[in-house]
Amino acid sequence: MSIMEEASFMPSSPLFSTLVRDAIMNPPSKKSMWFLENRVPTLGEVRSKIILFSRFGGTGEGWEGGTNGVGIHPTRWPNNQREGFEWDLEKTRVRTQDWYGIPSFLNIPEKFAVAVEMLLPCPAPNGKDDLSITFMSAARVPFALPSTVACGFGWSALNLGVEGVNSRVGRWLLEQLGGDDDQDIASDGLQQTIKPLENKPGCSQVTLVKSMSNLEKLAIVDDDSRKEPRLRGWVLMDFLLNPYELGVVPLLIECNWRGRVDGEEGWRS
Repeated sequence: MSIMEEASFMPSSPLFSTLVRDAIMNPPSKKSMWFLENRVPTLGEVRSKIILFSRFGGTGEGWEGGTNGVGIHPTRWPNNQREGFEWDLEKTRVRTQDWYGIPSFLNIPEKFAVAVEMLLPCPAPNGKDDLSITFMSAARVPFALPSTVACGFGWSALNLGVEGVNSRVGRWLLEQLGGDDDQDIASDGLQQTIKPLENKPGCSQVTLVKSMSNLEKLAIVDDDSRKEPRLRGWVLMDFLLNPYELGVVPLLIECNWRGRVDGEEGWRS
């Protein structure tokens, strides 16, 4: 759970940190429900727990263990930095993209591009583990409302509107997971499949997705000559069920099963 003090470009107040701590420690919550250490845990450590991602608290004053007891606690968070930034979390390099203040809806393609780029492999130096955090959301009033950025507007498949970030992410994941040999949704074939559908009167993005939404189509051929895509990271997005038929969430979950290597991520074949 990511928590920060909104509506403020100043460091969060001590009062805010105190109120969050009290809400976590006192009923109906309780400390045992939370993972409050400042490190990346294993899945076994956090089953049935909430991982606190704290973008508040400063030095951790008032928390047991200070900054080591206020959850995953970034050491830096530049405001609205388009190209992203990095920070260290023990032995993990964390690459982060939180470019939220896009000028207008015309920048949706650019926002989408920098957001998904963060999910691509980028080995960390010195043998460190690597973690990516990318925000698909953005907003600026009045020309880039959160719903407009996430969902778009109009009928973009008919060139009568703008396609939102969520739909673009779904189409990109289909392309990445489809593999070169899949005749239905290969990297080149995806574009060939999309264009005829877009040219049909009355065809929408939903119609397009329904025609290829079956995850069985994403099966990767077991062939030593080709590697599975390896897409990893924490994805934060608005209106995650829109468009519902696209199934962005199942596609993101599917990424956990692709590109696994023996001895990494707790995976054993």
